[in-house]
Amino acid sequence: MDPVEELSYYEYWLTKDVWRGDLAVDIVIGAYLLNRSWTADDDMHQEATNLRDGIIKKLGYEDAKAVFLKRSERPSGYDHNGDYQEAKIVLQNSDFHPKKFLAWLYDKGYDLPYEFKAEIEKEDAELPMRQRLRGSIDKEVCQGIARTLWDSSPDMTIEQMRDHKAIQVYGSGKLYKGDNTLRGWLREVDPRTHKTGPKKKL
Repeated sequence: MDPVEELSYYEYWLTKDVWRGDLAVDIVIGAYLLNRSWTADDDMHQEATNLRDGIIKKLGYEDAKAVFLKRSERPSGYDHNGDYQEAKIVLQNSDFHPKKFLAWLYDKGYDLPYEFKAEIEKEDAELPMRQRLRGSIDKEVCQGIARTLWDSSPDMTIEQMRDHKAIQVYGSGKLYKGDNTLRGWLREVDPRTHKTGPKKKL
């Protein structure tokens, strides 16, 4: 079995409890490249590099922490050439929880093979009803608090609203560490995003 075939043996990888970081990203990139219809003018190497860099950058975000079983990060600082380097996840020294990693990627909009998407849907279907109900209640509470705060402070940004004590504590926002969940809930009720149309003449 050659390396490309090995990476595309998705059913086999789903039996593993741990994926090493570099292998996990290679599986996703390989799946993406296999699904593309390439022409002679396309630069597969550059496309793969861009995809890898994007995933590594996002893995440094707060909402990716649940993906890791072991997290290795190179701290920010100056390299031997005197160039400043941002902090970066070291894939070779990191371990991922496969299904959490796939669900995280899917939530970020990355295309996944059918076998992986089917596994994510299966995991979602098995979430306890109480957990789904709790999420629904927290959403309604957070949105209710946000509407009240926006009534008194209409210029608040979504970031300011997300970090407000009332949202974090009374709305249980601190339970939703991912950047997207709270933002999505708040965006739905943000009065600044809803156009009111032209004013009627008196």
